Amino acid sequence: MKKFINLLMLTLVVSSCNDSHRIIDNPYVESANSNIYDVTRVELSDTATVVHLETHYLPGWWIMPLRAMCLRVDGEKYTATKIEGANFDERFWMHPDGHAPMIATFPPIPKDAKQMDFFNGYYEVSTDRLFGIDLTGKKRARKYHRDLPLKYRKPIAKGDVKLPELSYEIGESEIRLHLLGYRDSLMDSRVEIGVRDIFDKRFYYSNVDAEGNLSFRMPLYGTSLVEIGYMDAFRHENYFPSATDARIYSVYVEPGEVTDVYIDLTKRGEWLRNRRNGLHTYDMGLYTSGRYAEVNRQINSLPYQVRMDPRLILHNFVDYRMSTEDYISHVKARYHECRDSIANARDLTPMQKRYSVSRLNDEYAMYAMDPVVFLFNNFRLGGGRNYHGIHLPDSVKLAEFNLGHTADMVREMNLKADDLSIFEQMSRTNISTACCHEEFGYAFDFFAEVRLNIFDVYQKIINWRQLEPADIEKINGVKNKALVDMLRAMIAEKQQRAVTVAENVFFEPTPEGSAKEMFDAIMAPHKGKVVVMRQRHLIRNEREELNDVRKFSQLRRETSEQGVVWIDLCWSRTTDFGYTPSLAALKSALLESSESLHYMLPAEKEREMRNAIAEGYDGSYPHYYIIDRQGNVEPYSSYPYGNVQTGSVTDGIRVTDKLRRKIQEKLK
Repeated sequence: MKKFINLLMLTLVVSSCNDSHRIIDNPYVESANSNIYDVTRVELSDTATVVHLETHYLPGWWIMPLRAMCLRVDGEKYTATKIEGANFDERFWMHPDGHAPMIATFPPIPKDAKQMDFFNGYYEVSTDRLFGIDLTGKKRARKYHRDLPLKYRKPIAKGDVKLPELSYEIGESEIRLHLLGYRDSLMDSRVEIGVRDIFDKRFYYSNVDAEGNLSFRMPLYGTSLVEIGYMDAFRHENYFPSATDARIYSVYVEPGEVTDVYIDLTKRGEWLRNRRNGLHTYDMGLYTSGRYAEVNRQINSLPYQVRMDPRLILHNFVDYRMSTEDYISHVKARYHECRDSIANARDLTPMQKRYSVSRLNDEYAMYAMDPVVFLFNNFRLGGGRNYHGIHLPDSVKLAEFNLGHTADMVREMNLKADDLSIFEQMSRTNISTACCHEEFGYAFDFFAEVRLNIFDVYQKIINWRQLEPADIEKINGVKNKALVDMLRAMIAEKQQRAVTVAENVFFEPTPEGSAKEMFDAIMAPHKGKVVVMRQRHLIRNEREELNDVRKFSQLRRETSEQGVVWIDLCWSRTTDFGYTPSLAALKSALLESSESLHYMLPAEKEREMRNAIAEGYDGSYPHYYIIDRQGNVEPYSSYPYGNVQTGSVTDGIRVTDKLRRKIQEKLK
């Protein structure tokens, strides 16, 4: 009898596994580009695939399930046939608790499918996507991604780790970025890179290759914080914890270093799985080499983040009806509550605590210095009021604050100059601005010298502007001698580069006549060839232009070997924005565009030339003119966030790939 029962149970199990109706609860999700949608159950049958969705978003804000919602299995697309709980292509206003269930029905997928992808819309960069939804019953992920080198597979240090001191060296550094788990043509390839030194912040844009790798070089002035914003993260920065979880990776680097950065994209799937269990993880899955490897690992592996206002975009942390005293008391109390929470946390390392306090101080300084802004925003946006006026209605009166109130709030941080770590020194402007003013209770030399005394001198140096005697006096008056040495080294570096530029960058003779005659004269030596003309202007910031030149360097080199002629059309222009664009800065960037011919043309001819050579063109400003062998001109615009895609062709995500495809069409 026992053998018979066991045989019967085995038969039932096998029958269940082969059943035409199969259910996968709480499926494993490999990765995601957003946390708006999550798949909590999948029902597979011969007639349909039913996907149970849990949607999350800001309360009172809307999302939109698209009629093009689909599943992707082994390269095949299965478009949704119906949805319950919402309507396709209509706004769904999120419930007050911030989440809502939906059920989407799709055609049946192959019975032997091991996994599937979910897209709210098909092959559009901006749509929400879940990758690698498991259909076999898998529940757990690997601790480390299989492509992560062994030397990085170690836990973070639990004891105290000494922070390296700020460096004042200058030098060019290289970041080698590796996105682990990247899927070419399905995932967004756009990467925005913010580089912040002690002076300011600048941005670069680039794209990973088909394997998810990217290498970029940048000049650094002292220790710098490189912020990697993958999948449009900077646009969502104020939503943290963001509505889409497009989070920013923080990497400290030293001048002259070559830093490998590995980002495990499967951690994004882990965020979804943890949320199902009521957890919010902030492990970014980031691993780096370099002097700051342990620092970078720890600050990107926070188990949670302590913030005074978890969702800044809603502005519900304060109430516009608060009195001055109520606001100050409320903000101070919340600040101390958060500090105590960090101090008593058992799951934060000493370094993570220090980093968390630094971030908290920066947030608190923001509330201390701009209270009226937050009260106004609470009225305008908080609670779904969505008031669109730029001024308050007469019926609303906000509390008033004076310098004494601000000073009282700022002093609450009780900062000590000797305790300033690299986290504070590289902080955003909130805490650094507060620490520049004696009336706020602080007058730290570091912040005052950098932010108030020599920031304008720094701007002149990097933008190739002439230094005045007063600027030299400012430099000589700086107390931090390492900082003085760095500024002098920057000046010497510019002087040496100016010599190199003068010896190696030349402009071709400027043609005469109308814009059309000038264009024809430039093209005359290249008849029968494919020509790519890049429009450039005299620039304010050499770094952005240099980044653009380097982004297309490989493409220029490859196509030049195929006979393509590259030409830079540089337009001479004086702007009305309070600065003079620098010819020296432009020529410095063009130093790395040796494959190109350079022409300097008068800016007043630019519009005339555009109309003459591209008559009837009604698109956006053309960055390029691509001329085929017959002399036909095609204007072409290339933006870092371009999204020109048709069907299954998605290499258009990368601006370099789009331009390469255009050039190859002309070569054929």
